[in-house]
Amino acid sequence: MMHSDRGNQFAPGRLWSLLDMLEVKAKAFALAVDYIAQLSVAKFQPGNQPDLEQAADAVMPAISEIRHAMEVLGLDTAIVSLDRVEEVLSSQTVRFSVLQHRIDELRGRFYDGLGNQFFLAIAPSHVSLYEGGRLFGDEVAVKFPSISDEITEAGKCLALDRPTAGAFHLIRCFEAAIRAMSRCLGIPDPIKGTDRNWGNVLRTISAEIEQRWPKATRLRGDALLFESFHAVLTAMQNPYRNSTMHLEIKYTDAEARHLFEIVKGFMQKVASRMDESGLPLA
Repeated sequence: MMHSDRGNQFAPGRLWSLLDMLEVKAKAFALAVDYIAQLSVAKFQPGNQPDLEQAADAVMPAISEIRHAMEVLGLDTAIVSLDRVEEVLSSQTVRFSVLQHRIDELRGRFYDGLGNQFFLAIAPSHVSLYEGGRLFGDEVAVKFPSISDEITEAGKCLALDRPTAGAFHLIRCFEAAIRAMSRCLGIPDPIKGTDRNWGNVLRTISAEIEQRWPKATRLRGDALLFESFHAVLTAMQNPYRNSTMHLEIKYTDAEARHLFEIVKGFMQKVASRMDESGLPLA
């Protein structure tokens, strides 16, 4: 029995990623449906019957594409029918009427299986957000790996029109910046839960800034940079961080996308000075 695994992408024993299992490109799926139609018995009517070897050469590329789509979609019974079509094509004794029956069976099981599937279409303008990658740029990705999941999830939420969920993930990114700033200033990581409160941490950072750099000297270098970082985080605390935690707050798509750009720009600025361990120290 012949089996195609598309370059071993879905071979047994390979660890499938969630994207492997859940994502089917719209064009590839449409092609698979088209290939099902191409397995038409019209080519094999009496008086116009190629031999089975010619039939196999004609339809095996289609079967490869169909198998890929069925594996991704989990259409197990349709795959069984596909196996039977391949068995017919591998035989030199089976009649074309049997091939016709197997192809009809395959078509029916394929479309029946689709009845249990649910598809979400993503607009082309949203695909880059959904696919993720380094949405905040290379430097943030390298220096702040702990927030890579938050950034990825924020992108997916925005792509799927879930702006409040996206805002939640974006706000969590600020915590990595606060921690990095504290470490960069030599402030120990808080141990008690209450000490991890944004307000308490920002007050500790403010006190350290005051001790290191008198206000009149904060005109350049780290003094100016840390003061600006602190000012941004303080400004974000009430209208964004605190409000996002309450049920009555809902974000529009425009608001969440605006927040995305704010957080992205801020994290890029922080990453230009330090990594998530606070290095180099101030």
